[in-house]
Amino acid sequence: MIRILLTLVISVSSLSVAADDAARVYRDLERHLRTLSSLDIHYQAAGTAFADGPVSGRMLWLKPDKFYHDTPDWTLCEHDGEQWRHLKAQNTVILEFSAEREWLPETMLLNLSKDLDAAGLDIEPDGRMLLRLTSDDATAPTNIVLEFAAGSAHPDVIRYLQPDGAEVSYAIKSWDERAQPAASLFVTPEVPAENLIDFRLTKPER
Repeated sequence: MIRILLTLVISVSSLSVAADDAARVYRDLERHLRTLSSLDIHYQAAGTAFADGPVSGRMLWLKPDKFYHDTPDWTLCEHDGEQWRHLKAQNTVILEFSAEREWLPETMLLNLSKDLDAAGLDIEPDGRMLLRLTSDDATAPTNIVLEFAAGSAHPDVIRYLQPDGAEVSYAIKSWDERAQPAASLFVTPEVPAENLIDFRLTKPER
């Protein structure tokens, strides 16, 4: 009986340490992302949501108000209170005022607005870490796994399990915290006049 009790105590203590480690890694990552003045990542997305195969993309943040997201089908850009979206196949540009939101790495990459909690941390023999996150929010992914290469401060794979059961993974191919993109990247693409849709003509009421 004493051995059984000792085993239970040791097991509970180990779980507590693992939970504390997971919370620490998650907290450190969140704090690090909040300190960045820029972040430029290239990724490859795959999973049940991508029936035609993996999709490559790029996301770029520049404080205080620039965000750029490029995919094979469209490009979205926000800066100076305005947004443009380029639909590539249609060669159409849609202009709008930016919504009142912040494009931040921690919200886009981690969905921190969904009140995620660190659920566990697994460390593989080669030092690779798997940080598991969960949320009680019905609209948020039910499980998120962030994978870190040994010694890395940022994830190189982010895997989501959506509430409907769909799985999505983002393999981060490059991560640049000192991005200095050309100003031309944020310039609205030129399209024929008939392919320009401007919703800024009527400014929304605040």
